[in-house]
Amino acid sequence: MLLEEGGDGQMLERLALSCRALDDISAACAAYERAYHWYVEAGDHAGAGTVACTLADIELSDLGGSAVAAGWLSRARDHLSHHPEHPSLVTVDAMSAYRALAYEKDPDTARTHAQRAVALAERIGDTTQLIMSRAFLGLVQVTRGELEDGFDLLDGATAAALAGEVPPAADLDVYCLLITACERVRDLDRMEQWAQRVLSMATAAGSAGFATFARTRYAALLICRGRWPEAEAELDQVLWDAGGRPLTAAMALVLRATLRRLQGRLDDALSELSPCEREPYRRAVRHQVLAVRAAIELDRGSPQVAADLAERYLRAVSRHDLIERIEVLEVLVRARLALTEPDAADAAARELEATAEQIPTAAVRGAAVAARALVDLAGGSPTAARAGLEAAVDLLDQAGFAHATLAAQVELATRLLQEGEVAAARMMAESVRSAATELGAHGVVAAADDLLGRLRCRVPASEAMTLRETEVLRLVADGLSNAEIAGRLVLSPRTVERHVSNIYLKIGATGPSARTIAVAHARRTGLLG
Repeated sequence: MLLEEGGDGQMLERLALSCRALDDISAACAAYERAYHWYVEAGDHAGAGTVACTLADIELSDLGGSAVAAGWLSRARDHLSHHPEHPSLVTVDAMSAYRALAYEKDPDTARTHAQRAVALAERIGDTTQLIMSRAFLGLVQVTRGELEDGFDLLDGATAAALAGEVPPAADLDVYCLLITACERVRDLDRMEQWAQRVLSMATAAGSAGFATFARTRYAALLICRGRWPEAEAELDQVLWDAGGRPLTAAMALVLRATLRRLQGRLDDALSELSPCEREPYRRAVRHQVLAVRAAIELDRGSPQVAADLAERYLRAVSRHDLIERIEVLEVLVRARLALTEPDAADAAARELEATAEQIPTAAVRGAAVAARALVDLAGGSPTAARAGLEAAVDLLDQAGFAHATLAAQVELATRLLQEGEVAAARMMAESVRSAATELGAHGVVAAADDLLGRLRCRVPASEAMTLRETEVLRLVADGLSNAEIAGRLVLSPRTVERHVSNIYLKIGATGPSARTIAVAHARRTGLLG
């Protein structure tokens, strides 16, 4: 009724605030837009600029409308140019920073805006705005890999919030920024502590927006931890509560697609992603959709499609946005190796290693070490590959990444088999299969079953090797090519190729490094005399 009958700007703002508290986002937007026009017609630039800021916030926080938000921020800046010391200008720069970081994947622009917000808040002496803008600058710095400076700012803002130096809504904002930073560096222990705190506080205060944010991040953590039934329940609740919040719903759908992929349910994963590729979801999570699709295509056995999607994502995300690039670089390493493109895989692995130097958490280091081990294996460095896989398993397990740890153990068990350590390979494969079955990771179960099948067919290579195969292997160890071996033994090249293939099959050597693996096995087992 009030929207139909009119009302002054302040009355319309109060109505809008009530609608937003009731999670009626559509009605809140309508009321704020009426308030904005009332202030414009009244010539109240401060009022119009402040309401434009709020409309931008709704677009970014609830609707995922980055372009619409940019328009409202531009209008806010124009109106507030009449009041250069107005506190809402701090909010304009803070939200511009958020838009650049979350939507445009541009941490450089985000840092410029965040620094301006801090400077203005200091100049006008607004304590709440200063604490908030410092927290956001901290998140930007963490994203860029400047962990020490970034967490110093975030910890300072968190301490201020805990001490009651900011209003209740602002303290939840600070905690949410800290949760986001912890998630980005893959610090699951710290993230869990703060996500549970925010969820409890927001639920008690009846703040649906903060509650759904915390629940979504908590679900992401549960997926990493391997607590998948709990994650399912949290995501179901998020989607139930999403209402008129397409951004929240889109984030939940992307997470559920990620969970389905880890479960090995690839068709279901694509189905979960499908709505996210259409409006109003697409504009909110377009980068995340590319990342998940790349991983799904790799699992589906389409490395070229996966590599193309990964490269497309990486072109869209600044190289300074270190953390947002990690998961896609992992996919790219594997895709390029599957395509027999070792140089491209090495380049992606080197970027991961550089990131791990700046962000040395166990999870990030584990990702980098695992990628390097796969590149080493393909490049004929089996000893380094094994050491790398062992380190990756330890790091990922330390970080609490359940699925990633099991996947690395499958790689390590395969390597043990290639080195002839049959008993150790079998023990690890059986352990992985049991854990993956309990987790519900069907893709890992299938990989473990494949490995166990190879182990069941395996006979000791020294007993299975024929005299001619042993002779061929000795010449391989001397560095001769297949053609040179054919000439030395007066055999056809095709016959030598058959002998070499049989040798590889009997000792479990596969991939580009099979020749190196065969020679190492022969030396270790004394077949070379």
